[in-house]
Formats: sequence, C-alpha cells, structure tokens
Amino acid sequence: MLIINGQRTDPDRPTGLTFDEGLAFGRGAFETLPVYEKPFWLEAHLERLNRTLPQMGITRQIDAADILSLIRENGIQNLTLKIIVTPQNLVLVTRPLPAPVPGGLRLLLHPEGHPLRAPLAGLKTLNYLGLLLLKEQAQARNWQDALLVSDQGQVLETTTANVFVIQGNQVRTPLTHGNLLPGIVRQFVLELDQTLDFSITAGPVTLDDLWSAEAVFVTNSLVGIQPVREIGGTGVPRFYPAPANLPVFRAIDAAFQSAKKEVDCHV
Repeated sequence: MLIINGQRTDPDRPTGLTFDEGLAFGRGAFETLPVYEKPFWLEAHLERLNRTLPQMGITRQIDAADILSLIRENGIQNLTLKIIVTPQNLVLVTRPLPAPVPGGLRLLLHPEGHPLRAPLAGLKTLNYLGLLLLKEQAQARNWQDALLVSDQGQVLETTTANVFVIQGNQVRTPLTHGNLLPGIVRQFVLELDQTLDFSITAGPVTLDDLWSAEAVFVTNSLVGIQPVREIGGTGVPRFYPAPANLPVFRAIDAAFQSAKKEVDCHV
C-alpha cells in the first residue's frame, strides 16, 4: 500500500508526488512505527518528527489527527507504517511487521565511527544511505546488523537500534549527545529507572563494557526489545547467554509488553 499526500495509489504506478528538494536532495525526514489494532506511540514519533523537520529547513508540522485519519480510512492494521515528509509531500508506506530474530541478534562491529555527521547525526532523515550500506555489508557476511563504535572505542548504536548493556543490577545505554538517535523505546526504558529496583542510565559504554556485560540488548520501535547473542568482528566473537534469566531484563521486557497491551495490541 502507498499513500501519497493523503491519496491511496498503486505502489507500482505512483501518482501525485511533487518533485521537490526531498526527492532531488534528500531534504526530508521519516518515522517508522508499528500499527497493530492502533498505532503504537504515534504521538512520540510525531513529536520527534516535528522536532526534526525545522532542522531540515522544513516549516510544515504533521498533526497526529491527520495521520490517524489516514490510518483509519485505509484500514492500516498489523503493519509497519513509515511516514515520510518532504517540503511538499507527505507519504505513508506500509510493509509487513518484522519477526523477532530467534535466539537473538548477531552483530558485526564497525570500529570506524558513525557514517552520519552533523547536522544529520541523530536525526531520522532521508540521508540514511551510509547506515543502509553498513547493514547490507554486515548481512553479506551473515550477520544481522552492524554495531557502530567510535574511533575512541565508544560503543554507539547499530544501524537501526539503540544498544543497552546489563551488568548485575545496572543497565546502561550510550549517551546521544546529539550524535545518536534518541530512540522512542530507548527513552521508555530509561524512564523505567524511576519505577524499577534497578539502575537504568545513559552513560559512556566502552568495548570493555561490551565484552564484560552479562547481556546485551537493542531497542527500536519495530522489534521492541531484542536480545543480542553474539558480537564479532575483532578477534574471537563474544557470545551472550539469553538474558531472560536476568531479573532486570525480565522486568524491562514485561514493562514494554504491558505498554503494548495498553493500546490493544495483539502480542
């Protein structure tokens, strides 16, 4: 299904798309979220989108009521929804919901820094090709994704998700500092620090922290909370046990599943 500027069209023969700087130069932003019986955390996604648009020189703002109306009118349910905004276009694209990777993710270290630089770093823009290429390179080597590491050995993020490490009763995720994507699920997990009997904080995460962690997991809006079972790329791979036996992971995952049920999702 393809919806361009509010009009449903044949994805093989799209019409009504305005050729603007979004198509010509990548001046645009996007958000991707799951829609079950209802969209999951639509308001949070649109808040981030509307913060991003002015930084791209786009003056328009996207209203939640308009998106909800398009979702209802077109019967979008149990699908992934991508919202793309350029100076003159609003495009909604759907695709199937992704399935969790059985047993956890396998990540390939990319110790050469982040492909995105200011002013695009930390934003979901139409200039994601560098990240896409890194993911494809990792997949070509039979890994699921690339794990980005700075030149100084600081763990950053994967091409599609935020990273968390667990050590005892402490959970930590790298600081964004305007350079990493402030994920919606990442923020949800950080806010659990106020309600759970565990320490959940943002702070520096080094390669040593990664190797010594009891467990590692990643978060994004589509996979939710996904364990990592292996990280490789420099020497001997590091294997991690399934984190389901760790009380802190069970508590975080249970809180996330509860949040999904609050919007009448089938999980």
